[in-house]
Amino acid sequence: MEQKFNRLCIYFFYISIIIYPLNILLSNFVKIIGFETLATKTIFGCYLLVILFEMYILYRFPISIKRMLILFLLYILYFILYITSNDKVKHTFSSVDMVFIYFFYLPYAILILSRIKNFSILFSNKYINYLNATIIVTLFFAKYYLGDQTGYMPYSYNLLPIWIMFSFNYIDKPTITKTLVLLVMSLEGVIYGARGPLIWLAVSIIGYLILKFSEKETKLKFTINNKINFTISILIFVSSIFLFSKILSFLNIGNSYILNRFETGSLNKSTGRENMISIGLNYLKEMGPNINGIFYDRTMMPGGVYVHNFILETLIAFGWIIGIVLVSIILFSIIKTYILSNIINKKVMLLIIPAYFMKYFLTGSIYDDYSFIVTMSIIFAIYKQEKPDKYVIRDKI
Repeated sequence: MEQKFNRLCIYFFYISIIIYPLNILLSNFVKIIGFETLATKTIFGCYLLVILFEMYILYRFPISIKRMLILFLLYILYFILYITSNDKVKHTFSSVDMVFIYFFYLPYAILILSRIKNFSILFSNKYINYLNATIIVTLFFAKYYLGDQTGYMPYSYNLLPIWIMFSFNYIDKPTITKTLVLLVMSLEGVIYGARGPLIWLAVSIIGYLILKFSEKETKLKFTINNKINFTISILIFVSSIFLFSKILSFLNIGNSYILNRFETGSLNKSTGRENMISIGLNYLKEMGPNINGIFYDRTMMPGGVYVHNFILETLIAFGWIIGIVLVSIILFSIIKTYILSNIINKKVMLLIIPAYFMKYFLTGSIYDDYSFIVTMSIIFAIYKQEKPDKYVIRDKI
């Protein structure tokens, strides 16, 4: 019973990962068959199906009163954050993103995701691996042939966890077919993606390679045949890079954010972000003991956007003392959980942290984005596995 529940939770987590990429395919399909007005509404249909799956899991498997109490306390916390926020930003609490957090991601995180006791199936299930490769290839063709209009930021950030999972699988078992998919993924990222996701993808891959070759079992199994296979894979990958450069010259890449910046020599520049961070830093110098409430950074930024750095965002919102404590707790919990984790859970963290959390150093707001909630609930689930006697929440499954 417990294994079935864990398996359903993993499947639900995976579906929540691919919901946006699948919605891109669905919306393009709806356009092709002539229902263009419905194309922008398909995400609500996707979420409806996911919510029905969530309700089935919660109906099928009991929920402890303690978990319901935690969820209720979180709703109270959001209400307190609302009443203590600046009047100019109170409307943010009723945005579409926040509504999804209240009614989907908070219940999902507390009642399902934090209850996972074994993440191994996320990487070992062959259907998940096949689907990752299929999504990578089909979305590339949706962009190139169907002219999908999804922005480069949401497109690449929503694909990032799939890219990372596929990369892990490729490192574990490289094949010629996977190498071709890897080539498509590289084209997809460079032509249609943003810089941040590619940076975090590289961080995740490097971290996994270090983890992989630090395993005792890996060292013992690295026989002559393994070395030959590894060398062949490297040669295939190098050849793919050459092929990659040739393919770029034949593709219509006039709207590529990364390549356009590369051609103009501004790949490492981000004037808008630098200006916003500068504004935030200048405010901190004069802030004193003020506690402004969440989203306050948007009152001082051009266009009412966030400050593009979660540390600055937290300090501006909660002041020096509370802000530093909150940032320290978040970073300490991530580092400590990684150190305590077994190999599988380290692999999960090398997926989740680059895919869902690291972006907050460069973009996004942790207070109105579901990614932060997903990150912390998985951190809690992993920590609970490694320290089962702490934070005991008994679920009768």
